[in-house]
Formats: sequence, structure tokens, C-alpha cells
Amino acid sequence: MEKSKIPASSPQPQQLKGGPVRKAPTFQLKPESPGTDGLSITGPVGANPGGMTFTGSKEDTRIVQQLLIAAGHLAPVYGPEAGVKTSADGYVGRDTALAIKSFQKSVLNFERPDGLIEPNGLTWDKLVTYANQIPASAKGEEKASSNSLSYDSFSGGGVNVTIPKGDQKNYPIVVIFGGIRYATKEWMQKQVPYPMFSNHIFVFASHNQFYSSVGPAHKQILKAQGAGGSYKAVLGFSGGGPEAMDAASQESWSLIGLIDPAVSNPNANFSAPAYMNWNTWGGNLQTDPRAKFHRRFERGEISGQSIRNTGDHMNKPQDWFMRWGSML
Repeated sequence: MEKSKIPASSPQPQQLKGGPVRKAPTFQLKPESPGTDGLSITGPVGANPGGMTFTGSKEDTRIVQQLLIAAGHLAPVYGPEAGVKTSADGYVGRDTALAIKSFQKSVLNFERPDGLIEPNGLTWDKLVTYANQIPASAKGEEKASSNSLSYDSFSGGGVNVTIPKGDQKNYPIVVIFGGIRYATKEWMQKQVPYPMFSNHIFVFASHNQFYSSVGPAHKQILKAQGAGGSYKAVLGFSGGGPEAMDAASQESWSLIGLIDPAVSNPNANFSAPAYMNWNTWGGNLQTDPRAKFHRRFERGEISGQSIRNTGDHMNKPQDWFMRWGSML
């Protein structure tokens, strides 16, 4: 049962394949036809309670994925590290569940999206209507094409940059530092809600790169593409927290995002509001530097918000975007 129905000197840049998202079409299905032309699902698709396991038959999942693509909440193809491959592969996992949550949050205004679609449930009914058409590949195979993507990707100087396609070249710029091990630039790119790629410039950097190199590298890429904009936010996940905190003083940011970060300087100050989600690493609230940093929020020494929440460390980026992504 759906539970969340409560509204609420760098090298020359190299262009890569990959990036999400096409805009939804503008014509509509009749909502009284949930199975129009055979389009229906026979069972639930998405995340099981707790969000660590997933459910859905291959055919049901493929239909949901195609609708999420048409609605602009799932990438039509996988990113550059995987080549051009359709996202509607019939296998449900974290990407599909996160796309469902993104849809539930932004379209249905769920306060607590659960990432699950049930036959004839509220999310299913709205998704069929909102997607506005039955994608051809919901009934047959469709070859994935990078031409369907709404942004271009570039690489140079150790950073990856995404720029929305189109004549407009000025967008809010968001710089994101990843963490150690799995939290690479490419992994961090997958944590960003797909619709945001059509109206933001994103810069992805590694946790061991400081802004003294990241700044010149991405600016060279933007200059070469005739793109730019205002510096909206810098975010750091896990081991990328110190790099984000270092970058905070080097541009006129509107927002600082700290995603379960390592904190090397609990006494750091920012000129912009900061938003941090975190949990203790080892459970010691007295010695954890993030706990000390959190108390500075409580005392009003840092503007913004700090929320301690449980849950897996690798899910913290999605949690951060669910809470504060609309501010970017």
C-alpha cells in the first residue's frame, strides 16, 4: 500500500556521451483509461519498506521506467561511463526507486515519498496522466540515443561538467565534491535528481581536489562552450566535505551543502547559509566533529539547518536533495 499520500593549466575539455533527461510532452492521456492500449501493471514496482530491497516484474518495471522517462524523472540512457544504453531495462533498483521518489515529491507533493508504485494507486494514476503519452518503447524495444538527452557533458582538468542543451547559456552553477571509494564524480552525478540537469550547470569533482584546481578547470570548460552563470551552491559528500568547506570562501555562493561530511575544521564559518544532514560515524556524540559542528547550528553560530538522521551513508545524497534540492 502506498503510505505517502500526505501533500505537503587544464587540458582541453573533451565532450562525453551521456546525461539525463528529456522534457515531458504536452499532450495528455485520458485519466479514465489507466490501461490505455494495454498499458497497465500487474503488481507493485519500486522500493520495499526500508528502501534496501526492490520489487517488480521485468515487464511492469519496463513500463514504469518508460513513463518516468517521458515524465522527465529518469534518464533515457545511462551516463558516459556505461555508454549509450537504455534505462528502461526492466530491472528495478535504486535508480528507478529514486526516480519514483522524485516524481512523488515534485509532482504529488508527498512529504515522505516511498519510491513505490502500485497498480491503480495514486502514484500510478498520476504518472500515466502526467507522462502525457504512451512511449512507443513501452510496447516495443526502442534503441537508446544520446540525441534524446537534454544536456551535454564535458571533461577536463579532473572535473566533469554538464551544461543544458539549447540556446540559453547562463544557468545557476552547482559544484559537487564526491567522497572516497564508490562516491566518484560519476556516482555523484547519478545522485542528482534528473530534472535538475535541464536548468543547472553542474561541476563534479573528486574528494581530493581543492577549489584552487577545480575553479580554473571548470571555468575553462564553460568559457570554451560560451556558458556561465551565477554560483549557486557548493556541495560536499563524505570525504568531499572539507573541499566544499574550503571552496565556500572562494565564490559568492548562495548555499553550502554538507552531505554526511567529514569535518576537518569544526570552527569553520560561512558567508552563506549551510544545510547539513549527518549521522555519527561510530556513534560518539562527544567526539564526532560533525556533532560539534551541529551544535554550532543549534547555537545560531551558523545560519541554515543541520539535521541528524539515521540511514545508510550512501543514501545521504538523495536525502539531502529531497530536503533542500528545491533551494538550488
